[in-house]
Amino acid sequence: MVSETISGGRRWFRQRLQPEDFLSLAVIGLCLWQVLYLLASGQLGVKGGLEMADIAERLVRGQGFASPYLPADVVRPTMVSPPLYVGMMAGIFSLFGIKTDLAHGILQLMNVLFNAVTLVCLFRVCQRLFNPLTARLFAVLFILHPHILLLSSSIWETALTTMLLSIMLWFMVCAMDRYRIAHQILLALLFGIIALSNPAWTLSYPLFCLFLYRPWAAGPGISKTLLPIAVIFISYLLVVSPWLIRNYQVAGELTYVRNMSGPELFKGNHLQSGGGHGMGFHDYWIYNSEQQQRIYQAMGEQAYDQWMQQRALEVIQENPGHYLTMTLVRIAMWWSGDVDVLWKWYQVGYYNKLAMGVVMTVAGTLTTLLAIPGAWLLRRRLRQLWPVFVLVFILPIPYYLMIIGFRYQASLMAFTLIPVAYCLAVYLPVRLPWLNHHRAYPQ
Repeated sequence: MVSETISGGRRWFRQRLQPEDFLSLAVIGLCLWQVLYLLASGQLGVKGGLEMADIAERLVRGQGFASPYLPADVVRPTMVSPPLYVGMMAGIFSLFGIKTDLAHGILQLMNVLFNAVTLVCLFRVCQRLFNPLTARLFAVLFILHPHILLLSSSIWETALTTMLLSIMLWFMVCAMDRYRIAHQILLALLFGIIALSNPAWTLSYPLFCLFLYRPWAAGPGISKTLLPIAVIFISYLLVVSPWLIRNYQVAGELTYVRNMSGPELFKGNHLQSGGGHGMGFHDYWIYNSEQQQRIYQAMGEQAYDQWMQQRALEVIQENPGHYLTMTLVRIAMWWSGDVDVLWKWYQVGYYNKLAMGVVMTVAGTLTTLLAIPGAWLLRRRLRQLWPVFVLVFILPIPYYLMIIGFRYQASLMAFTLIPVAYCLAVYLPVRLPWLNHHRAYPQ
């Protein structure tokens, strides 16, 4: 009886559940599972966002894009956060109350929708680059992975940025005609919006342009290579320039989308640091340290940022071996989990967070153990798969050099699951031959 039921289920899966049906069910399953997780864990509506939420509150109160690290009656402009998600938070706060449970819950439900769009985009990418089996395995992994649950519960820009990156990847792989000016402008628009959500990924833009147009390749001619890159660059500047002008007016000097990288560099590399968000991070975190609050308020944001950067560089120059060790530790933790913050949660007794952190560390390690052989299997298809490789292996580099955390890992975990899904699609049919039916493209 059991074997007949299993066989009947396999026949139904093979014959009736077409890729479009599977994707629809996957999206519904993702939304239900993530909402259930938020409810069951008691996280729906909890406080979050910290700097972003405090800046959004000041926007709603008419104080402008003001520093979150100062008392409410001290109003100074800030560049500590990029503007896109802060603006969205301010809109939600103005409609549903500043930092109310309802407002926070709506922001989390928006994250669930962002994750659903990410799933659709990357499912299409896997279909285009590989086969239906890889796409379906990716969907299952995406739904179940704890880092994706973290994206939905965290009231930060992370789910939004991941969605925008996935739309960018889908566009480049599935829809873009790289020599159409309209498509070049659309790509630049995505670049700009992503930078206004999280500028850390700007490092990848030159690589995307170089791989798209390959100026070193013979044949196309200079007009077919450099001209599209120029169109993308100029269009990108048009998107981000209003915010850059605003920052210039605030700082009196040309700066990028956000600042305050100096404190992050110091918190991740001083001699008591563990490379992540542990005690060494919190000892110098402005929200947590009255001493740092006083210094910040006395110096001002730009001077404080430069001072902390100089302190970090002095520590690195005086202790290059320690910096190298921290960099290697961060690389290891990026591909496993933020062990630094796990130790901190254990020390202070945050056992619920510790348990979830352990689950994410185990999941991150298993993901790595499958992603590496998956990437090795795909090495000969680099010309076709370079956007995925850039997202998985190049974008983490800034975090290797500064500081890592679970939320940072989660922002790129969706893309890391692509080589994982391919690895499983290669090896699972060996054990489960009936899956071979789904490796071929539909007629």
